[in-house]
Amino acid sequence: MYNIEKEFEVEQTFISYSAGNQNYAKVAFNYIANNFMCTITIQEVADFIGISRSYLYRLFRDEYGLSPQYLLIGYRMNRASQLLTEEDKIYMVAEQGGYHNQLHFSKAFKKHYGLSSQDYRRRWEKVYSYY
Repeated sequence: MYNIEKEFEVEQTFISYSAGNQNYAKVAFNYIANNFMCTITIQEVADFIGISRSYLYRLFRDEYGLSPQYLLIGYRMNRASQLLTEEDKIYMVAEQGGYHNQLHFSKAFKKHYGLSSQDYRRRWEKVYSYY
């Protein structure tokens, strides 16, 4: 069985991988889940597997009912929302969530949750200050 974590212990490079009989969508899903905090793109995921970006999109849509980009953003936003309860600095939350540009992170967060990261933090603090 293919182990992506072992691949990246040696070297942080993107090497094309032919999944053979394995499900390309599953390999891509695992790749995204294990690397969302890095500055990866969906094109790099497709290149890693050795298929086109559009083919990866079709496979993902058929297998999971969503796009690989949606999954990547979902992982990043979930991690960011967790970090906002622990980390003081927004730029640190952005970096640990896979965004190396704080402005890009702030826009993506607001688009995803409908409120700014600061407002999200304030609401969380207000709710949990009662306990």
